[in-house]
Amino acid sequence: YVRTAAVFAAFGWVAVAWAEEAPPGPPDVMDPPAAVPAADERTCPEAIGDLLGVPFHGRFSNRFRGRRMHGSGTVDASDEDMIQYLQFTAGEDAAGRWQFEFAGRASEDLDGDLHTRGYFAFDEGANSFHERVNGRFYTAALTGRNVAGLDRVRAGRQEMIGADVLTFDGIRLDGPALAGLAGLRVTAFGGVPVHLQESPVSGDWLAGAEAAADPHPTARVSARYAHIVDEFSLYGTERTDLATAAWRQQIDNPNFLQSVVGYWRTQKR
Repeated sequence: YVRTAAVFAAFGWVAVAWAEEAPPGPPDVMDPPAAVPAADERTCPEAIGDLLGVPFHGRFSNRFRGRRMHGSGTVDASDEDMIQYLQFTAGEDAAGRWQFEFAGRASEDLDGDLHTRGYFAFDEGANSFHERVNGRFYTAALTGRNVAGLDRVRAGRQEMIGADVLTFDGIRLDGPALAGLAGLRVTAFGGVPVHLQESPVSGDWLAGAEAAADPHPTARVSARYAHIVDEFSLYGTERTDLATAAWRQQIDNPNFLQSVVGYWRTQKR
């Protein structure tokens, strides 16, 4: 328990140092202009941005999870973990600029009982590994706008969201929008499929293309084709031809998005 409290206090101190101040409410018309904060009044992300010389925005969370189970006719069980989430962007998402994005998770098993085999009341994916410290990252990508005649170039670990979600380590190239064709944009992508719970397998790869257009300011239609070679058989076969189509429409609230998904097919070769 002393060890648990010490680790919790250490991570709690980091979380407090990282926490950003709550954004101020709308200014009153009679309010004087806000003063520029002094160096010692900057939040942690602002200080990091000043150090790097680029805009920096981030969020860090840390929590302790303790669980106990005890009762008549049941096996006593307990589990103590620390879990951290880190997400940040560094740089500018603007023409001629580059931006790096990262999102990841770390966890530590404080009690040291990993339960890699057999039944455990508080079992989870992290327990399948043989290490007390487990980490994974969901996004780690560098994006450039208006580079080499392309609207966007993105390299690293990323997701392509549409009728389905493809997660891969690789590169994505977005062509410029064609004004006369409802902003039609063609995208090419390729890389290695990602499985957060497994290591990559030699020989796995994917490649494909997508076409998307905006027939209405609140709607987008897209079609995608991808060829996937994946030993983990994500779609039921090791070699997959995946074709999807989607219509995405904003309804009333601009934050509410309705998606109509097309179809996909798999083919084993």
